[in-house]
Amino acid sequence: MKKGIVFLAAFVLLSSLFSIPASANNGFEEMKSKLQVKDEYPDINEQEPNDYFTEANSIALEDNVTATMSSADRDMYKITIPKKGGFLLAGEVLEAFTSMTGQISVVIYKENADGTREDITEARSSFDEEGGFYAEAILEPGTYYLQLTDNYETTRGEKYTFTTMLFEPDVYRISGMDRYETAVNVAYEGWQYTGANEILLATGTDFPDALAAAPLGYYLDAPILLTKKNSLPDSVIQALRDLDVEKVTIIGGTGAVSKGIEAYLKNTLGLIVERISGSTRYDTAVKIANKLPIQESAIVVSGQNYPDALSIGPYAAITGMPILLSQSNTLPSSTAAQVKKYNNTFVIGGTGAVSENVRKQLPGPIRVSGKNRYETSVNVSKYFYSAGIDSAFVTTGSNFADALTGSVLAGLYVEPIVLTTPNTLHPAAKEHFVDEQVLWYTIIGGKGAVSLNVEDEIWSLIQQ
Repeated sequence: MKKGIVFLAAFVLLSSLFSIPASANNGFEEMKSKLQVKDEYPDINEQEPNDYFTEANSIALEDNVTATMSSADRDMYKITIPKKGGFLLAGEVLEAFTSMTGQISVVIYKENADGTREDITEARSSFDEEGGFYAEAILEPGTYYLQLTDNYETTRGEKYTFTTMLFEPDVYRISGMDRYETAVNVAYEGWQYTGANEILLATGTDFPDALAAAPLGYYLDAPILLTKKNSLPDSVIQALRDLDVEKVTIIGGTGAVSKGIEAYLKNTLGLIVERISGSTRYDTAVKIANKLPIQESAIVVSGQNYPDALSIGPYAAITGMPILLSQSNTLPSSTAAQVKKYNNTFVIGGTGAVSENVRKQLPGPIRVSGKNRYETSVNVSKYFYSAGIDSAFVTTGSNFADALTGSVLAGLYVEPIVLTTPNTLHPAAKEHFVDEQVLWYTIIGGKGAVSLNVEDEIWSLIQQ
């Protein structure tokens, strides 16, 4: 199973070899397999002097470089990037000869056509107290220089090692024979290596109960799986075993997920079962909110339709902000009581979804919306991911299931969910992806939900 993601996603897997900070919780099987057979790649020893551009050691992608860092030293390496992609350098200090482990900084320079060089200001780098370090940037084809220096400048020949990799742009689809199997495959994608001690289980036939579930799933590190009312799909049963699930939290009442399924989970599969439900969808959302640590802000969306809740789901998950539901023109009493616990609220969707009358009853309300569900989805991405994105989830805006089950995974990947029409990439989404120069896409759902034509359109954006 391969996931085409932003290159920084590899850090969790890299951390098994290098003591570097993880910037996302997602997996990348190809990267893992490469690291597991790391010895198959060339071992390169630094050649001194290499303090200047003209003395830089030439290295190639995936070389295993070993070097030393002397006092007031800087090491320069020259590397060729053959195609556009996500560049990653990750390493660690192996031996420290002072009381302080070296903290190596990395600067990436691009060589211009006229021979001049300029540093890549968009590159990100960091190090930790254990000697791990990394750098990352989206690079165009060309020649680059990597400058490594020790911030302490007190080293006496510390030994360090690093490797580099390039993650090419990709469009990756997670799907199944039906929505139940798609949800299972989403769970495998995010939790196949770690397992999932707990999962959330919601009906796959209607949306109200689980609209607010994404933050709870993220908080519990629990994927969302779907079920029929009276029978648990075989794919779900197998996933519960494969992921070593011990507890199932059912979202919704017995009218959505029957007592028979609850009994089967307890008595046949031997699982701990909890149910979160209220007398209405609005009460259920409040009960989910009360399972989360209290936050400064909450999110309010329509409880009468699903798109806006799905668009905000990943960000709500990341931040722990609860998703509360409202009627269009009336704020339900349970929601009204709950919002008093927060200082601010974000209203997602236009006045047709959540009226101005309702918005004015909320604390510190900020509305994020568009002319339709697709523009609202894009504006959610722009507003809440204002630092920019280079990867995104894409799901259909004409059904709830795929975006719902993908929301926790998108949160883990720190990526937005952008909705599209099934047969063509919605113009708002297309414009957004072009503006952001998105290179990595995860489509959730089969070809009936997000057609091959949409996939081809996305590929064409990458290749521009």
